[in-house]
Amino acid sequence: MKKYMKLLIAIMGALVLFLSLASCSSSSFYRDFHSAGADIDTDCQFSYLTLDEVKAKRENGDKFVLFIGSSTDSNCVSKIEQIEAEAKACKYTKGLYFLSTTDITSSSAKSLELIKALNVKNIQGMVAVEYKGNEVSFDTSKYDPSDDGDDCKKFAIYDDDKSISFVAIADYVFLYYTE
Repeated sequence: MKKYMKLLIAIMGALVLFLSLASCSSSSFYRDFHSAGADIDTDCQFSYLTLDEVKAKRENGDKFVLFIGSSTDSNCVSKIEQIEAEAKACKYTKGLYFLSTTDITSSSAKSLELIKALNVKNIQGMVAVEYKGNEVSFDTSKYDPSDDGDDCKKFAIYDDDKSISFVAIADYVFLYYTE
């Protein structure tokens, strides 16, 4: 009987540890971006994914949008703030994925490895990529305003066709990723 109690206690301890680690991703995102100046709530929708987690989701055939950037980039911090405000206004609660480049962009070898693994053109500034398994549906780092067939064109800011609206991408996520 004592064996079963010890086993039950070990299982419960592992479950508590797992749940606390699972929630760390969102709280560490909040901590990083809030300390960088973003006006976001503690229950923000973003959570970090590691490169290995992104690879696993792609290999599993998952369809998802990944935001890529760094809390050290003030432009990225501003876009995160806008996306969070839009999520709150739309009452979106399903979560958003973010891959941090903060520790990666300092090394050109790591940057190139990440670019290749994610199948993106670059990881400068903030980037949004939609994956359908291993296929890339859109990639804002490859946006070409002169290409009418570019899938990112639908997210272009109308008065400045050269820029992408990340709030429009967020609205797209809120509409099509409600499962």
